[in-house]
Amino acid sequence: VWASDCVFDDLVAHTGGAMSLEDAAVLVSQGNRYQGCRAVIEKDTFTGVTGGNGGALYLATDVSAYCTDDTFDACQAAQNGGGMFGEDAVRLVVEGSLFVRNEALRSFGGGLFTGSHAEMRVSATEFRENRASFGGGGMAYVPSVAGDTSFTDCLFRANEASLAAAVYIGTDASSPLAPSDAGTIYEDNVSTFNGVAVGSTPVSLAFERHPGTVRVYSG
Repeated sequence: VWASDCVFDDLVAHTGGAMSLEDAAVLVSQGNRYQGCRAVIEKDTFTGVTGGNGGALYLATDVSAYCTDDTFDACQAAQNGGGMFGEDAVRLVVEGSLFVRNEALRSFGGGLFTGSHAEMRVSATEFRENRASFGGGGMAYVPSVAGDTSFTDCLFRANEASLAAAVYIGTDASSPLAPSDAGTIYEDNVSTFNGVAVGSTPVSLAFERHPGTVRVYSG
């Protein structure tokens, strides 16, 4: 799948309000920056799109996706990933994109959610005013096996969640997660617990291992 310069507006679907991609064939075999990708989503706008998991995009089962210069605005997921959802061996690269006013109504990742053997690299991307009912107002990464994960040179501003307003990271994996957030800025994110804002410096990041304790870092 190659989607470029498209507008997806006010759509509704069971999973992935605009697109649902699973087990896609390799799109680009050689010769440019998209080599090995099964999906390229570039310069697209998703507005007011609603889905179950993945308000706008649902990616699963060995999909390698490259998303660049995209906008996810006011999309809504009934469960995880208000803007985008990925799981089951998904390899996801997001660059230069905007997630704004998206919402995960009953779980994780107001803007973006990845889990279950997923790998994710996010860079130069802005997460603003996204909300999640539980963890990761901006973004949540909850893999069963720890993979390659980073979110560098990003901006998380005015996101909201019960735990970890900006980014929630948790895993059942035996190996520890050590994501890089080099160059990333956190501003005015608000974490709540039982409906009460946590402190004057809201919690932005939470790293959790199951079973175990939660380590919380503010920023």
